[in-house]
Amino acid sequence: MKNISRLAVILLFSTGCLLALSVNGRNSFEFRLAGSSESDDFFENRFDLRASESFVTLGARVEAMHPSRSSAITRPGEEYDEITHLWAKASLEKIEITAGTIMESFGNGLILDARERSEIQEDRHIDGVSLDLKLPSSSLSLLVGVADWNSIDNFTIKGLDYCTQELPYLNLGAGYLSFENKVAEDFAVLPDQVGEIVAARVMPEVGPFFGEFQYSKMWRDNSAGGGFTSGDIYYGNASFNVGPIVVFGEFLQADSFSARGYGDKSWLVALPLIVHQPSYTLMSRHLEEINPLNSRAIGGEASYSFERGDVTVSAASVGEIEGDDNPYFELYGSTYLDFERYSLRFVGEYQDLSGEDEAYNFVIEPLFYITERASILFDFELQTGVEFGEDMTNLYGLTEFTLSPYGSIGVEGGRIGAEAEYFARAYVDFALGENNKVTLAYGKRPGGFTCSGGSCRFEPEFEGFEFKLVTTF
Repeated sequence: MKNISRLAVILLFSTGCLLALSVNGRNSFEFRLAGSSESDDFFENRFDLRASESFVTLGARVEAMHPSRSSAITRPGEEYDEITHLWAKASLEKIEITAGTIMESFGNGLILDARERSEIQEDRHIDGVSLDLKLPSSSLSLLVGVADWNSIDNFTIKGLDYCTQELPYLNLGAGYLSFENKVAEDFAVLPDQVGEIVAARVMPEVGPFFGEFQYSKMWRDNSAGGGFTSGDIYYGNASFNVGPIVVFGEFLQADSFSARGYGDKSWLVALPLIVHQPSYTLMSRHLEEINPLNSRAIGGEASYSFERGDVTVSAASVGEIEGDDNPYFELYGSTYLDFERYSLRFVGEYQDLSGEDEAYNFVIEPLFYITERASILFDFELQTGVEFGEDMTNLYGLTEFTLSPYGSIGVEGGRIGAEAEYFARAYVDFALGENNKVTLAYGKRPGGFTCSGGSCRFEPEFEGFEFKLVTTF
């Protein structure tokens, strides 16, 4: 399969070379020089290149990691220099063909989730060929590829996703995926896996009401425990808006839906995000990984917009179907006020984790406009509660002065952890010419977990000098 996708890329690249291509790219270089024995030096460089002309678009990514921090989930601690993404796309009026690196999602991720989530440094792309067809009032996507995400699993994937579009009152969708996992020879004691996923969804839309409801069924043979297993996912969301009021709700039940390999992160599907996406430093540190194998979740959000601001309230609950061994509950509220020379945001959140762990989060974020181009932002955060059975109080503060379009300078710091460890860091961001952005920083970053959408990654503590250069052309 990889040879077929590479051949297709070569053919499309060869076609593109005959054309006068327009080229744009982005290079991100980051280097850290440790200033203490508890920290380690590293550098990361990611170069993305895209060229297009007429109906052909070509793309590539080259990464150099020593060692890998940015790919902390899929390639933890590795040192590598290689082409990680290479793709070519031909776009015609009714058809689009992509060969090489494919990032695709079928059925809200409940049939297939092969995407990159940069917020937690997770790259689950596949290598293969995909075909997108525009049919009368509908669309059809086909793909065949290989997912080689770790040293154990090697998936061969074939799938399709069909969806009607712009029909009155009701649209329909369906999808299918087959997967075969050939376990690496070093892990021959584990059996190979063969499985299938089928799914159907309906999407009603009447006036201000919109809904989406989906059912997915999975079968897998030669599973980790030996033998045959099957599972189901029920998912639905609905939204309703009248003028300034918007109401949204979600429900999910995943029962033994183990479409995965043997690696801890080798999930072929991704559950929709029902928990509130953390947007502040302390909130993102006090979540836990949500087990997508057996879970039941419900969440809702209501917002009201007025002339100078808005109010948002949301709640979510996640628990295991077979008991409350891993429950999670949150209640979130925010108020935003915008005035002529300043704005204010107040945020409060309660998080209840399994066991005795819980957290209360409070945020005050004022922004002052000095001139049309100059502003000062403050961010004050407090988190208190119980963590790992121990009382904890975490503090975080930020002051940032911005002069648009030239850059910003800021200081952040606080106290995080059971041992009340203090940290502080100063930084400056500035533009170097039209196409370069530079970040210089010195100080200490606290270590710990950062979570997003039920997945977490560990960020090691760092103290020292940081340099980052982002170049676009």
